[in-house]
Amino acid sequence: MTLFLICLLPAIGFSQEKQNDLLNDKTYKKYEKKALELYSSTAYNAYSDSMHDFSTGLGKADFDFGDTDFRKWLDVHFDKTDFKSKEEAVFLYERYHASATEELFNRIREVSNDGYALRQQYGAEVFDAAFQVILNKALQSKKL
Repeated sequence: MTLFLICLLPAIGFSQEKQNDLLNDKTYKKYEKKALELYSSTAYNAYSDSMHDFSTGLGKADFDFGDTDFRKWLDVHFDKTDFKSKEEAVFLYERYHASATEELFNRIREVSNDGYALRQQYGAEVFDAAFQVILNKALQSKKL
């Protein structure tokens, strides 16, 4: 047991050092600000909520989000969905579609690309722990 702890302590120290390096990195600080602004924005939350509601209604049905004619798809696949009615399905689809703006997707892409670069640089374990803190902050701002 003592040998295990002796071997584990340097790894813990190294991990904490990498975490500190990430948190003090100027690029990370810019990323954190952009990510927090995105994930706590009204636009992102409307998109996220509408995507969740629509996806939940899809149930086990296989829907291609690039499909341009949802009503036509719905006529064929309605029985495979969990929507209560076709009207509900159309309403949720239109709400989702309206929230999925090009500007929002550009912001999501930019934040995702920046996060991916930091994750590559600092490693998944270190980056993912910091990213979880960002998401928790965004979730707290949503509850306020």
